Amino acid sequence: MFAIAFCLLIACAGLYQIAVSVIPLTWRSVDCVVRECQLMDKPGRESPFYAAVLFEFEWQGNMYRSHDLGVDGWKKADRAITFQRSLERKQFSSKAYLPTGDPNHAVLLRPDPRWGGIAFVLFGVSFSWVIIMADRYRYAPPQTLSRKTIPAVALMFGGTGIFLLTSLSLPSWIDYARIQGWKEVPTTVIWSRLRANQHDRKTTYKPDICYEYAHDGRTWRNNRLSPGVVSIHSNAASALSAQYPAGMKTTCRVHPTDPAQSYLITDLSWQILFTLFPLPFLFVGYLCLRSLWKKS
Repeated sequence: MFAIAFCLLIACAGLYQIAVSVIPLTWRSVDCVVRECQLMDKPGRESPFYAAVLFEFEWQGNMYRSHDLGVDGWKKADRAITFQRSLERKQFSSKAYLPTGDPNHAVLLRPDPRWGGIAFVLFGVSFSWVIIMADRYRYAPPQTLSRKTIPAVALMFGGTGIFLLTSLSLPSWIDYARIQGWKEVPTTVIWSRLRANQHDRKTTYKPDICYEYAHDGRTWRNNRLSPGVVSIHSNAASALSAQYPAGMKTTCRVHPTDPAQSYLITDLSWQILFTLFPLPFLFVGYLCLRSLWKKS
């Protein structure tokens, strides 16, 4: 019973994460006009890129003004740049959201959805089913037990593998392939530091390297380093940060038609191995499906 309760607790944690992502989609919205929007960056902040905004909207016959963006900045520059450019394309018209229905608490942005909870739900529910069936049919022939448990195991590993493949691996592989044709331009490193992320009792580190480049008559700043996972142990993160000190002159690759997209490091590295993480899950799921097909 303890094992089942633990698995269901994992599934509930996943459902909670999904609910946190879904609830903002139900917030009331109203048309608004953004009067001011200025992107800023401060390397000492946990989220170094943020926006100073002023927007106004009409609600039930009254006009309201707010400076509340709704998020505490961005860790990655490209997300902030995408936000500003989307406003520019709409001539600074947008939507304001009312989380509580009170116009005095209006925000300009809703939280980004996080669908990682799907993997927790798949794992928790499937593993619970395996434990229940194994207990119920513990005296049954092995063939009966396998028919009852293998589908859940296939879902647990195969579903998790597919989720990780589509959300982690494929986007990284596609990025690595397409950036090879991007234009290489001179760039200057603005700041270089380590960012610590605490996960339970383990700390991982990411090099936060911001660089500046000129393209299409404008100056751009970004801190996208390379496609894929860049959360690494402290020694490797320190070495990478030291490799690109503040003030260094180097080059980066920039998207030919969207200069907000850029990468500082475009060569394949050992970090691409992290994108192979879903393959063992997919392999176990394949073996389970193959076993079921042979027995059918």
